[in-house]
Amino acid sequence: AGLGFAVPVDTIARIVPQLIKFGKVIRPALGISILDERNARVFGVRKGIVIKSVGPGTAAEKAGLVGMQRDRRGRYFLGDVILKINKTEVNSLEDIYLELEKFKIGDEVEVTYLDSENKKKKAKLKLQELKRFE
Repeated sequence: AGLGFAVPVDTIARIVPQLIKFGKVIRPALGISILDERNARVFGVRKGIVIKSVGPGTAAEKAGLVGMQRDRRGRYFLGDVILKINKTEVNSLEDIYLELEKFKIGDEVEVTYLDSENKKKKAKLKLQELKRFE
């Protein structure tokens, strides 16, 4: 069809050995799920990544990060909002993937975030394998 795609050689060098060894690409993660950007705006969040939930036993849980909460009436409340990973601002799912792609599982990153009381805090997290949870 005359289409071509270019993939950076450093991406290939990182991914191909994983595909050969594990049959899949293993990506580093924080152990969170995030709220999509459209819904984050409903809560008034214009900068950062809203933590929707924190996986049990994950690096995020060990660091004390908190996801969204729901009361008995069914109302949702914001938990923590990640602003930076190391010194890089993150405002979208793409931003977080691009930043974490620079690291390996087991590396430590510093996360700057706003807690539920709008206080800026920092936490060190050891990256783990990306796994699905809710």
